Amino acid sequence: MADPPDQTYERSPGIYADWLRACRGEGTANTHFPDYAAPLTETVLLGNVAVRSQRTVEWNAEAGEISNRPALNDHLSTSHRTGWAL
Repeated sequence: MADPPDQTYERSPGIYADWLRACRGEGTANTHFPDYAAPLTETVLLGNVAVRSQRTVEWNAEAGEISNRPALNDHLSTSHRTGWAL
């Protein structure tokens, strides 16, 4: 029987404990939010805008806007009622 491969990654204590540990500055979270999860989320949400509008969108990541259909940029943010702004 073959030997198991060497452990490459540290075992996660659980998603919430891992996140809290990263917030405290005790290493990085295993989810790699800035490198993986954030761009993936951005892609999925832009896909939702494209499907909802039934149009192809061209995303300008530097400017943070849809370049070929400026009217769709209204779907990228929301306005909050007075007293509820972030």
